[in-house]
Amino acid sequence: MQTPKAAFQGELVWRLGLVLGGANLLLLGIGLSETNPRRASNWNLLFALLSFVVYYNIINLTQAWVAGGKVGMGSALVTAHGGAFLLALCLIWWREHANSRGLRRMPKPAST
Repeated sequence: MQTPKAAFQGELVWRLGLVLGGANLLLLGIGLSETNPRRASNWNLLFALLSFVVYYNIINLTQAWVAGGKVGMGSALVTAHGGAFLLALCLIWWREHANSRGLRRMPKPAST
């Protein structure tokens, strides 16, 4: 912090990114954990794994961009982690309100 060199700022972006990334992935996990227990599907788990891999690569990419002087420290943090935060909140909102808007398919009633 005392020496504002691009390489030091890149390291700081990476370290702060891991903390913010953990919080954002926690929110994403909350949104992905809602499922129908009668349905045997692992798409949410696959999407969570893919999200982690992509998000971790974005964290490393922002570190390289800040260390190279292409992007500022604040804009890298806000763009990468703010976008992930908004995505997680939108997923939670969609999961909460999808049935009330009729976006999800309702299960067919069991025939007797």
